[in-house]
Amino acid sequence: SVPDSSSNGLHIGGTWARKSLSLDLSYSLLNFNKARINNTVGNSVGVTVNGTYDVTVQIISMNLNYRI
Repeated sequence: SVPDSSSNGLHIGGTWARKSLSLDLSYSLLNFNKARINNTVGNSVGVTVNGTYDVTVQIISMNLNYRI
C-alpha cells in the first residue's frame, strides 16, 4: 500500500493494427511526493510504520486482440 500523497504521472501508449489483429501497448510512470508518517499504528504489537516514504511506480501493459 502506498501512503497518501500528491503525485505526477507520465503516460504513453499506442496501437498497431492489421486486418483482424491489433496490439495495444502502454507505459505509465507515477512519481509520488515524499510522505512522512508518524503515528501509533502497530505500537500494540511492537512494530511501527513510521518513516519517510518515497515511491515511484512503473506500469507496462499489453493487450492483443484478434477478431474472427
